[in-house]
Amino acid sequence: MERMLPYASEEERIEESRSYMDMIMMNLHNHSTFSDGIFPPEAIVKKAISCGLNYVAITDHYMTRKARSMDNSELERYIDEISRLKDEYSSEIKVLMGVEIDASRDRTNFDAIRYDLLNSMDFVLFEYVNDDLWEGMHLWELFNIIQKIEVPSGLAHNDISRNFREIDYDALLNVLEDNDIFVELSPSPRNSKFNRPYYRFAMEFFHALSRSDVMVSIGTDTHTNLDEVCLIKDAIAFIEEMRLENNLITERIG
Repeated sequence: MERMLPYASEEERIEESRSYMDMIMMNLHNHSTFSDGIFPPEAIVKKAISCGLNYVAITDHYMTRKARSMDNSELERYIDEISRLKDEYSSEIKVLMGVEIDASRDRTNFDAIRYDLLNSMDFVLFEYVNDDLWEGMHLWELFNIIQKIEVPSGLAHNDISRNFREIDYDALLNVLEDNDIFVELSPSPRNSKFNRPYYRFAMEFFHALSRSDVMVSIGTDTHTNLDEVCLIKDAIAFIEEMRLENNLITERIG
């Protein structure tokens, strides 16, 4: 979405504002009873509709030993169920499908992953990338995996200011752009420090991101509190503060 020129008509400005609000009303990180969430996917979709979201994604854990997680025997049933919800609620909300994969070295069997099934989804999230506290694989180690994935891949709730503190941000953004990797903004308290979301400690990174083609998403990492599906206000405010309106992943997927 290109920013409006100063001489745009009032009607064009209103239409741009409407289009922006449509795309930003998203929550693309929610766990259901298919992994370690306590709500079925349909309950998450209905909650998203009730609070005016235009995009909601179910992104359950896949092939990790960290938490209750789907294996390959469950993944096809998961795809069938989310596909059903996509169709059933298509007139009310855009339902997207993804999974979250643990990028720590010892908890995920990457050799067993069904990449053909991942490529039928809308996107894939990776957590703990470059996170030494969780023994997360480094970004360049992830490239061999991402090369097998044809849909966008995202860095879930990543503490950029800590995990990538020794990497030049412009170089990092070039790598993310070249590999079709987006960055998630997670306003959830579980992905924060000193009561502030991780992304608010990485202002310099996001200033640079606003000048790149790297995309951002919003996701609350919902597990046990259904109200979290709707709690995206701070992430929206951050996007506006950082001028990230042109970097919304919803321009690309769904």
